[in-house]
Amino acid sequence: MGKHLLQLFLRVTTFLIGILLVTIGLSLIIMPAPSPTFEIATLIYFNPNDGVTIMDLISLLVIFVGIYLIIHVMINH
Repeated sequence: MGKHLLQLFLRVTTFLIGILLVTIGLSLIIMPAPSPTFEIATLIYFNPNDGVTIMDLISLLVIFVGIYLIIHVMINH
């Protein structure tokens, strides 16, 4: 009983961490950076004022880690 309860707790916690990471990653992309130096460098420019930054790639990595955790919990039940 105790081992099953611990596994359930770990699965629920991992799922919630995955949801939190996806939410944080999306908010990093959507919300503007606090300062221009926080965005580090622009890799691809769409126009002189907009483009893909290293911060966008980091936030995509955070989103993918969150999705991996969610899928891992769903598959290994």
